[in-house]
Amino acid sequence: MLELILYILASYLLGSIPFSVIVGYAFVGVDIRKHGSGNAGATNVFRVAGPIAAVVATLLDVGKGALPVLVARYFFPESAWLQVASGFAAVVGHVFPIFAGFRGGKGINTLLGMFIVLLPIEVGVCLFVFGIIFALTRIVSAGSIVAGVSLSLIVLIEKYLMGKNVPPLLLSACIGVSLMVLFTHRANIRRLTKGEERKLTH
Repeated sequence: MLELILYILASYLLGSIPFSVIVGYAFVGVDIRKHGSGNAGATNVFRVAGPIAAVVATLLDVGKGALPVLVARYFFPESAWLQVASGFAAVVGHVFPIFAGFRGGKGINTLLGMFIVLLPIEVGVCLFVFGIIFALTRIVSAGSIVAGVSLSLIVLIEKYLMGKNVPPLLLSACIGVSLMVLFTHRANIRRLTKGEERKLTH
């Protein structure tokens, strides 16, 4: 049991690596948390450091969500809960990084990496939903919120309307994702309701 707890802790520490902040320094020599929206995420990297830097930050953030799940699946195949727990630990690390004063990003890309491994088809649908919302609004947060909530709806439909065997743990994880997305985007939701959320036009 101790090794599993240590693995979850290691996943949190991996998630705590502030790749967006590091990429911001590497590309333009600034702390992105002091520029743009002030958020330590790939969208703000795009605003502050440009598209190439944003792609690098995105891939790194997705990777730190996927890697703990993949490693858990390989070394602890009998522990399905560990795959979920380690993925969420990485997400918590991204949102509250110990290496960056607990000031992290919204966790969307790290969640994406986690669920690319766990539910690749459903994530594909969520990405499609994100693309539609972003194309219509040019607002990343709007796409992220709708896509994050869609994950729960998709899995609930699969389980209760299509009769798919969805383990309770995975269903709970999806609902947890939707709630986490709403929580981390609460300021964005307030701005969206007031029509004040910034569009991505850089």
